[in-house]
Amino acid sequence: SQRAPVTMVKATPAGTLYAFLAGGGLMKAEEPLGQLAPVSAGFGESFVTFLAPHPTDPSKLFAATHKGKILASHDGGKTWRPFDGGKS
Repeated sequence: SQRAPVTMVKATPAGTLYAFLAGGGLMKAEEPLGQLAPVSAGFGESFVTFLAPHPTDPSKLFAATHKGKILASHDGGKTWRPFDGGKS
């Protein structure tokens, strides 16, 4: 079987591993590293190319897509909205 391409991998200081699989969405594994579990598939045709977890609040994540959009999540990556610079 052929695996989906991975476009991004990010490890946090707390030991959480995030990966974005094309066609599969954002995945996450906790320490000790186990199986990647789905977090969100709500990216449509976009690929996440960069992920920045908030330094003190693990529920906040920021992502950049290959289409030049910046997205923000306030629920650990389950849902995403366009980043508004902290206005909402």
